[in-house]
Amino acid sequence: MNANDFSPAGTINVVCDLSHHNKIVDLDKAAASGLVGFFNKATQSLGNQLEQDLTYPHRREAAKEANLLFGAFHFGSSGSGVDQADAFLAYTAPQNDTLL
Repeated sequence: MNANDFSPAGTINVVCDLSHHNKIVDLDKAAASGLVGFFNKATQSLGNQLEQDLTYPHRREAAKEANLLFGAFHFGSSGSGVDQADAFLAYTAPQNDTLL
């Protein structure tokens, strides 16, 4: 299958992304509406420093409780890509079921 074979008619959004900017999140309601998983921001590069999204650990556990797939993403910008990747992986401690 390629992009030309995909027709958006009749499809639903089943994955979304979240971060600390999303203050109110009801994962049980989202799952009941058809959501199957989500990615949560874990880290962000701010030049020479790296910010950790403090909602990440809680939402990883909340995803399991709601029986949703869970993933992590890094919001990259300037700075060392290697340093950003190392910090992202150290903070997320991805498990076999973590989507990256």
